[in-house]
Amino acid sequence: MKITILTPNFSSNCVGRAYILAKMLSLRWQVEIVGPMFGEDIWLPVADDKDIEYKPLKLKKKSQFLPNIGKLMKKINGDIVYVSKPLMTSFLPGLLCKFLYRKALILDIDDWDLGFYKDSYEKLSRFGCFKNLVHSLVDYEYYFNILFFEKLINLADEKTVSNLFLKEKFSGNLIPHARDSHLLDPQRYDRKALKVKYGLGSKKVVSFIGTAREYKGLSTLIEAMNLVDDSDTSLMLVGLDGREDICGLKAKEKLGVNRVVLFGKQAFSKLGEFLAISDVIVVPQEANSSTEGQFPAKIFDAMAMAKPIVSTDVNDIADVLQDCGVIVSSQDAEKMAEAIKSFIEDKKGSIELGKKAREKFLANYSYETVGKALTDIFIKYEK
Repeated sequence: MKITILTPNFSSNCVGRAYILAKMLSLRWQVEIVGPMFGEDIWLPVADDKDIEYKPLKLKKKSQFLPNIGKLMKKINGDIVYVSKPLMTSFLPGLLCKFLYRKALILDIDDWDLGFYKDSYEKLSRFGCFKNLVHSLVDYEYYFNILFFEKLINLADEKTVSNLFLKEKFSGNLIPHARDSHLLDPQRYDRKALKVKYGLGSKKVVSFIGTAREYKGLSTLIEAMNLVDDSDTSLMLVGLDGREDICGLKAKEKLGVNRVVLFGKQAFSKLGEFLAISDVIVVPQEANSSTEGQFPAKIFDAMAMAKPIVSTDVNDIADVLQDCGVIVSSQDAEKMAEAIKSFIEDKKGSIELGKKAREKFLANYSYETVGKALTDIFIKYEK
């Protein structure tokens, strides 16, 4: 049996979820990822993995998707179609496969995509709403386009979701984000050698690793690091790109250039190195409509690498980190700073908490564990 996973855009971080699903399913079946690519290249963190068959359709503009949907359809060779996100550029070709070719259609919902646009849409004028509607006819990243395809989700034969908020909202089988327990194994990495490699020496490193977005609470983290006020403790931001460099600039302005270390996007194969050199991982998620349906996969990265984690009480984070991390209120820089200090000062306690995080990860969020639940969904479609 062959499975086609449809991604909305090969060039953005949304392909990360399709990649995770493909890695787990490929342990048993042949898998391909198909979808449009609106940038120059495949999203860097997954681009170098040759074990997954990528079949992108390169387009210059989002408005070119509908006229070229036939070309995309020709790339789909799977017996089952697994759609990543209920967005036009992935869900529409999935629906066409279901109704034209009688293929089984399973839909994965890993974020509440409408939530990303809800707040900004509600602030629009009447004319702004009209412009949004016009753009929605051809662009999958506009409010009415997302709303329309969200209304069609029950046309899928089955649904999978990444967190409890989405399960309550849309129903479906819970398939949390998962990670490779062998790649992200702290025993594989020489922490001291890596600190030398990246020029960090004996510095204590507090890290945010992932795609930088305003709603992800980076301003709170920068303020918290300012309150830590220790010249030997640096903030490391990993995953910045040209558009997001403003986060790095803000950090340098607030903390000084000597307390900030910046890295661009990294391949998943190098993720373990940056986690290994980190003393504390902070996931400062803000509480708003953009985050209530989202669970940051970077928490599982940190758990896999047995790292002490500070995060906020948004979505399922508090439940996941119960007994193996510290939760503070969203946007509370003082409490975040206190938690960071406690981990820096109490090395023994940090190590013990990190071990608990690794154990919980292995029991609940590894490819092997989550992959079994995912396989159980697909195995009934085997002929």
